[in-house]
Formats: sequence, C-alpha cells, structure tokens
Amino acid sequence: MKNFVPFLLLSLAVPVCPLHAEKVAGAEQSRQLTATEIVSQLDGLFDDDDENATVVTPGQFAAILKKKMARFDRLAADFRARFPEHPLRWKVLLLETVNLPLREQAGLPVAAEKSAGAMLGAILAAADATAEVKSDASVQRLMLTAEEVGDKKLKIDDWEKMLAAHWRDFPDAGDNASLEELRLGMTEEFAPARVEALLAELAKHKDAAIADMAKEKQIARKAMASPTWRRRSRPRARRWRS
Repeated sequence: MKNFVPFLLLSLAVPVCPLHAEKVAGAEQSRQLTATEIVSQLDGLFDDDDENATVVTPGQFAAILKKKMARFDRLAADFRARFPEHPLRWKVLLLETVNLPLREQAGLPVAAEKSAGAMLGAILAAADATAEVKSDASVQRLMLTAEEVGDKKLKIDDWEKMLAAHWRDFPDAGDNASLEELRLGMTEEFAPARVEALLAELAKHKDAAIADMAKEKQIARKAMASPTWRRRSRPRARRWRS
C-alpha cells in the first residue's frame, strides 16, 4: 500500500540542551504544576527547540527519545496522581496514544493493554472528554484504521462508514480535508472504478479546501487522459548515428 497515513517523524538532527532540561526539571520540582500546565508541557515536549547539541546517530536519537519519554511519563503520572477525575485526563491519554510510535523508536516497552485502538476508543466513549479531544481522537482512529485497509484487514467501504460517522459528529474538525484526501488515495488504489464519482462528489463539497483539491485532481486526470499528453509522455525512439 502507498504510504497514505501521515506518521509522526522526528529528524535525526535533534537539538538538545541538557542544562535547559535540568533547569526545567528543577522548576517542576520547586512548585507543583496545574493540570493545564502539565498538559501544555506534555503537548509540547517533543517540539522543544533547545540549541546546544546536535544528534547525528540513531543511538543518540534513541537516547534522547528515552529521556523525553521518561519526562513524559513522570508528568503523566503526576497528573493522574493529583487530578484523577479531571476532564483533561483524556487529553493526556490522547497524547500517550499518538506518542506510542516514539516509545517504540526509543526501544521502550509498550504495555499490552495500551493499544492505540483501545485508548482512542476509551476517549471517544468518555462522557467528560471535550469535543476537541474527541475530534482529535476520531481523526487518529481513522488514520490508524486506514493502515488496516492497506493491510487488507478492513474493507474500504467499512472505513468510509467510519469517515461518514466522523463527519456527522465532528463536521468542523481541522483535519477533515486531509481525511478526504486520504480517502481519495485509498480509493485510487483499492477501488479505482469509483474514483471519478468520488471526485465529482468532492468537487461539490461545501468545504472549499476539499472542493479545490478534487477539482485540481479532475483537471490533472483529464490532462493525463488527453491524446496530446499521451503523445508527449510516449518515449521517443533514439536515433543512432551510422
């Protein structure tokens, strides 16, 4: 399957500042963070741009990930110990879910009960999870199950039903345009006879970004189907000098 699903990729050139990390850890110990502050730190932990050292080897990269994951786990544990019923606990669980691939890259074990599907399902079923967190969880679940379509463990028709339910529940999700582009890519690979009808449907979509994407695809497909394009793309016979 083509790589339709966007993965969380981190460059091997990761800037690291041990002194900065120690200062942050010390500040955390000097006072207790609020629930919102903990979630904010968890959310931005892997976006730190400290400038002091450059990681250039996979071993160094894994070591830095382990340190970051250790801090992530400490913050998450602190949150759960002090705010066990806080609605933001679902945001913490969501962040744990999206960081599971990083945990594996760092060579850290992942508990058997911590499957991404189960974690996302718990968030979506939670009565006190915010609409934003549920929307993000729904997007992540669709991206996760798209891999199952690629592995032929799930039919594309069933995935499209999940997408329709997502649109019903979260019509304003910020990643909806990306999901429709993902749908189109999977349709091109697994149900090519339906591509033209899908493009016609998406070209009329109320979301301008989706409609524009579909129209551009239609123009490109028409251009590729034209006799002129086929003549230009046909390899020319090479002339050899006698």
